[in-house]
Amino acid sequence: MPPWPATITQSPQFQSGVAPYPKEMKTMTFALATFRIDGTPTPVLSVDGRHYKLADLAPEVLAPNPAAGLMTVFANWASAEPVLLNAVQRLTDEDVSCDEVPAPRILEDWLTPLQYPNKVICTGAWRVVNWQSTSVRKAS
Repeated sequence: MPPWPATITQSPQFQSGVAPYPKEMKTMTFALATFRIDGTPTPVLSVDGRHYKLADLAPEVLAPNPAAGLMTVFANWASAEPVLLNAVQRLTDEDVSCDEVPAPRILEDWLTPLQYPNKVICTGAWRVVNWQSTSVRKAS
């Protein structure tokens, strides 16, 4: 079981009556995550603490490039969001038969949602390089 509440309604703020967002704001109906299942990064959709493989529930959102996982979903968000919302509605109405995936039991199987991003931004490297070049200049 993850260390955070499965839904907003289970959070301490919600239980105490203090919502962490304005009351008129809609709450999130689903979450996207990446689990390691059988040694493979697998995109999942989570609804009310239940998890489903995206490839089983809404394979069309992964169709352009299934190997890229959630990167594909976000790259095509305009077309993927309605499909995901429809899938969530079908799950809520119990109008779909899709096997639930258990949440990973070990932390290492909760992967970063976006695997292999196109860009990695590093901070702090300039200061190290600058410090080294300054040290070399001072030594010579």
